[in-house]
Amino acid sequence: MGERKLARSTCRDEVVEAVGTLAVGGGERSFSVEEVYAAMVASGTTWPRSTVAKTMLRMTRPARRPPYVRLERSAVNRYRVAEPASPF
Repeated sequence: MGERKLARSTCRDEVVEAVGTLAVGGGERSFSVEEVYAAMVASGTTWPRSTVAKTMLRMTRPARRPPYVRLERSAVNRYRVAEPASPF
């Protein structure tokens, strides 16, 4: 039997990881596509910048599957992690 290949992480997974790294490292509450992409490149991503930008734009809408992190625009060309919606 052949060896199993590990599942490749999605661009969304890598964006969430990069946002977490930026929040911990710099304490920034908002970030740009370029900052997220630079963090992803530093960790060895193979996703192109255009895919990262599209993924971040799509992350402004509710996710259908994990990770459920949602972004919101905080300023022109800036995003931040949206607070979870209150169930009440």
